[in-house]
Amino acid sequence: MTSNMFTEPAQIETLESLSSSEIKGVFDVWNRVYPQQINYENTSDFEVTLSTYKNPSHYLLKINQQLIGWCCVFDRDDARWFALIVDTDHQHLGFGTRLLNNAKENEKELFGWMTPINHYIKKDGSTYQSPKAFYIKNGFTITKDVLKTDTLSTVKIHWRR
Repeated sequence: MTSNMFTEPAQIETLESLSSSEIKGVFDVWNRVYPQQINYENTSDFEVTLSTYKNPSHYLLKINQQLIGWCCVFDRDDARWFALIVDTDHQHLGFGTRLLNNAKENEKELFGWMTPINHYIKKDGSTYQSPKAFYIKNGFTITKDVLKTDTLSTVKIHWRR
């Protein structure tokens, strides 16, 4: 999908909390974009995760009122962390960078976790593409911290102004 197919420009809304319909929208995109290992069975389970995000700032990216991306910056372990998703059909069009830049405007430092390899499978059966190059392009460094479970391996990423 190319950007000239959109009838209105993408808009970013900044919110401290999400409505139930916004949570459902983020849940749907999350489960389409991320590997199956971190998909949620239902919105209630997803809401439990969101409730652990302290002092959140939600950035919703919409085109024609349709959610196409989400970034959440939140407090964890005395630092600011983030989660970021852009729906598959809208990736590689600058929307992820736009969401990150919006979040970076209000932060001095951000931490996140990312999967560094193209090994995992998404809900639709396609291969999850690692966002490693995207984060490096956007000024993040890959740390030596690794988080491994039986089903998923991630590395910590870091950005500082």
